[in-house]
Amino acid sequence: MFCQVIKTKNISRKKRWCDYGRSERHAPWKILLPLSEGAEVLAVGLKGKALSSLGRSWKTVHAYKCCDKEVRWAREQAEALGEDDRIKIIADLGKSNERYSAIAINGKYGLEFKPNFFHGLLVSGGMVIWVGNSKDVPSASDLYKNGYDGVRSYGLMPPKSQTSLIPISSRGSTSAALDLLMPGTSKGRIMIKVSRLAAKFGCQKRLASNRVVIGQKQGRLNEGEYLQNWIGKQIGGLITELAVYVGWERLVVQLLDDKNKVCGILKFAETSRGKTANEHEEKILNRLQATSELDGLVPRILHRGTWQGKSFHVQSAADFGPRKYSARLTPFHIGFLKVLSQLDRSEIYLNEWPRWQEIKDWINNSEFTSNKDSEDLKKALSRCEKSLNGLKIPFHRVHGDFNPWNIIVGSGRIMVVDWEESQPSGLPYSDLLRFITAKKAARNNKQPSIQYIFSLVNSLVRTGFDIAKESLATELALLAAVNECWTRYSWWQGGNLRSSARRPAND
Repeated sequence: MFCQVIKTKNISRKKRWCDYGRSERHAPWKILLPLSEGAEVLAVGLKGKALSSLGRSWKTVHAYKCCDKEVRWAREQAEALGEDDRIKIIADLGKSNERYSAIAINGKYGLEFKPNFFHGLLVSGGMVIWVGNSKDVPSASDLYKNGYDGVRSYGLMPPKSQTSLIPISSRGSTSAALDLLMPGTSKGRIMIKVSRLAAKFGCQKRLASNRVVIGQKQGRLNEGEYLQNWIGKQIGGLITELAVYVGWERLVVQLLDDKNKVCGILKFAETSRGKTANEHEEKILNRLQATSELDGLVPRILHRGTWQGKSFHVQSAADFGPRKYSARLTPFHIGFLKVLSQLDRSEIYLNEWPRWQEIKDWINNSEFTSNKDSEDLKKALSRCEKSLNGLKIPFHRVHGDFNPWNIIVGSGRIMVVDWEESQPSGLPYSDLLRFITAKKAARNNKQPSIQYIFSLVNSLVRTGFDIAKESLATELALLAAVNECWTRYSWWQGGNLRSSARRPAND
């Protein structure tokens, strides 16, 4: 997929491995479980990455029937990241006297015991969750027969990456939850269309081969231990269902009310980098809210704080419908970018731009599979240095990730979301270029070529996009193209999709 650039100096394999392990995609369902300070969780037959994820939330992870290799991986992961080893092996679960508020079970291994066995291991109000193939997890009727309450079912989608946790207990909640998704591949977009159609006719369960089923023991824990209930009280509404999308740094959670309407978007982080992303996005959104022209075009922060030591904030959802995403660049998009470009304007010399030296090093120190790529990049680099040498370049506020799936379209309006990559010192044309190249990548299921990115320079200038120095329009568009090549290829090589080089240290 990213085959044009094949080698860069000083790539850390260990760092790349650790950064991947940080992803919460291996246990997005854990946000459904109760959590309190000092709590312990029982994990039955889970893989190493799920164990690692649970270890970041619970004080102790009691592991039963977890492969030695998987446990060793989770422990090595914790050591590499400077975290405590929280995994405790249990040899015989039948002799355990422990009682848990949360139990997570790999359905394939949980078949050894009947559901009522785990019911006996729960404290009053505790929850058990089964994860696995639809054939391996118990049905809702079985759980109710064995004394469980509040049984709910979810699908892990898509089947391979399982980056989304979608409620499938009712067609209304499934239809609403699918609004959270915008796959980057044509196959994924077809899957969403089929899922919407299935939900319309009440057949949504048939689409989810990977299931998550939860059941609760009668009784109640402290309400603050259930994120769903606690968040509802904070924002003053009843939250009846959650849909979860796994971002790289954070969990993005769609909050649904009793009418299956989206009443907020929760962004939840338990790593230091995720917390930094939350704080950065909060600061940006508060800054944008002070601009009257952007009223209703960007989310508002409804609530922020911590839950059981984990950072979160809740953003407002789009209040128009039907909600959808569109790859078409409309006058609404251009108008939005023009307003954004008026914010935080400044002028600096090219060699004062912090990213410029990184871009130069990447172009000069990388080996490319195509000589044409290398020649084009070096020519563009040379032209930018010559034409912009000694001149102050205009910079302004940019979104930083202006992809079609970060723009909600509906009723002649748009709302632009996901502002964690925004920065005040962005290049003219960079957001516009990102939208076009993202659309190309989604359509072809691969990165746009370096030649294609450079071919867009003239069309960027013809958009009539307002910049501070019209006489430098072509050179600035070329500089934006060089920056887009670096962004799309260099930071993937380093194995860190959200590198500090992309996010500004200060805003």
